[in-house]
Amino acid sequence: MKTLPFFILMLSIVFTTNVIAQDESKPPTAIFGRSGLVELSNMAGDLSDCAKAPRPYTGTIVQRKFDDDEITLIGIIIRDSKDERTFLNLDSDQISRLDRAARSNLSSFLGKGKRIRAWAYMCGVSGGVQFASRVKAL
Repeated sequence: MKTLPFFILMLSIVFTTNVIAQDESKPPTAIFGRSGLVELSNMAGDLSDCAKAPRPYTGTIVQRKFDDDEITLIGIIIRDSKDERTFLNLDSDQISRLDRAARSNLSSFLGKGKRIRAWAYMCGVSGGVQFASRVKAL
């Protein structure tokens, strides 16, 4: 019975730490170059259920996935040099926080045929869902 108060104390510490860790995410950052939008970062929102470090991917965008409204871009499929394809989710809440210039350039920046380098976090119980955190044009 003496372990019950200790367990409750530890549970409250873990819960409090988790609530603090889920604080508001950093706003996304857009970097422009001569050719327009060249890099997006801080694109993943809540990473509390994700791996600690992002995984890098390099490839060509072969398909884009849109939400039911057919306007909101929610993911991209990239093909690497070994012809392997990877689906990377885009956090639509973070995209909506981009400034107007970045949002208007997003479609061409993440267009079919564009070569990119992306860093994505593996999220979910089995790490099966990947959210792009940073995308850079090559």
